[in-house]
Amino acid sequence: MSEKPSRTCPFDVSLVIVNWNTRTELESCLRSFATTSKSVAVEIIVVDNASVDGSPAMVRSEFPDVHLIANSDNKGFAGGVNQGIRAALGKYIFVLNSDIVSQEGTLLKLIAAMDASPEVGAIAPRLINSDGSLQKDFFRKLPTLLQVLLFYTALSNVAKSQPRLVRKYFEETTDELVPEYDVQQIPGGCIMVRREVIDRVGMMDEQFVLFFEDVDWCYRIREGGWKLRIINTVSMIHLGGRSFIGRDRTWMLGRFMLSLNQYVDKHGSLWFRISTKVLTFGNSFIIFLIRVIQKTILKGIQQKQSFQESYRSHSYLLKLFLEYYTGMTFSKISKRDSK
Repeated sequence: MSEKPSRTCPFDVSLVIVNWNTRTELESCLRSFATTSKSVAVEIIVVDNASVDGSPAMVRSEFPDVHLIANSDNKGFAGGVNQGIRAALGKYIFVLNSDIVSQEGTLLKLIAAMDASPEVGAIAPRLINSDGSLQKDFFRKLPTLLQVLLFYTALSNVAKSQPRLVRKYFEETTDELVPEYDVQQIPGGCIMVRREVIDRVGMMDEQFVLFFEDVDWCYRIREGGWKLRIINTVSMIHLGGRSFIGRDRTWMLGRFMLSLNQYVDKHGSLWFRISTKVLTFGNSFIIFLIRVIQKTILKGIQQKQSFQESYRSHSYLLKLFLEYYTGMTFSKISKRDSK
């Protein structure tokens, strides 16, 4: 049974911002809300996942009114979000990445949209780049077998170049002229959720170390009978992926694919679960085998960086899958994932 946050709501909205080593972006985020939300009773909660870049000290010094939760270890995104939700006292919970920059009036209009539509469980603004252009690849459709085949295997480069396939199986169609529209999922880095929804469906599932915790949450919200809606008349700037800059791409690919399989294990049919494992594990096995053969044939010849990254990524993914699904232990994996 899910833990229920307090029903006392002295604030219109609680902002829950999870941070990990993005001090500069976090400061910009907090300053943007400080100047654009003066007409809203807002509570700001920053959950810092053991940053080493001075983020907690910056929050304490520059934003003393912010409720800071400074973790001594990294709780993951879902764990950080859940800590913030437990502490939140707002009528609505607005989960944000630290690389979101608020626009004037956006927060007030999002709250008004929620107040006017009780059938909507969660909403988000239109996401834009810093130059004002529309940001794509964030409002995706829920995973299906064809999506896995086309977009999470070696076919992905071809599939992503075909707009018809992208629209049908991968990404929601966006139209800037439509004031609002319903979607299958909203990215966890910018999602406002009704408190009643969290009481009913629970918080984020912390089994997802990284990736798909938001997809799972959105699935459960829709299964609970609520709609997910994009308010296209307002926008927020999303700088995108700042926590991942300098992050090991090998680790990220492995975590993404494992989280995809965890999501399908939780919500998919037996056929979907088996097929997803065959496609993702099989894809990495074939690519890894090809790379091993190439390394053998081209022994002693300097390989391109892309070749080395591909070899390491698929090798790591295979080991990660085996560790998770068989209980076998690989010390390098365990050491890397503990960071």
